[in-house]
Amino acid sequence: MGFVRGPEFHVNGDNYDRWRDIQGGFRADFARGDRDRFVVQGDLYAEGVGEDVTAVTYSPPYSQIIDGTAPVSGGSITGRWHRIQGEDRDVQLEAYYDRTKRNEPNFAESRNTFDLDFLQRFPLPANEQLS
Repeated sequence: MGFVRGPEFHVNGDNYDRWRDIQGGFRADFARGDRDRFVVQGDLYAEGVGEDVTAVTYSPPYSQIIDGTAPVSGGSITGRWHRIQGEDRDVQLEAYYDRTKRNEPNFAESRNTFDLDFLQRFPLPANEQLS
């Protein structure tokens, strides 16, 4: 899905603040027998964000207004595995990756985020559980 939004009204006629976006995603769930379940999901996006920023420097003219369209993009993917080992016993493993990239007139950033989680659940004596 996506959208395109025109600029707001500016008395000086400067149409710097248009905005466009496109994004998509997916999810797939599947199982192998009665014990294993898998999920894979992800999404991507790309935007052009119109903005007007004031950039400052230590030399004349000290500040100036910069109009531009900032390309912003990114996406993520998650994979999950769940295995049932018996009554009150199971393990889960989840991996996640996210990528973000921004190139604004006065700021730029690229970031990668990773996460890995493992859970194991099993009973203890006297009706206790440890997760």
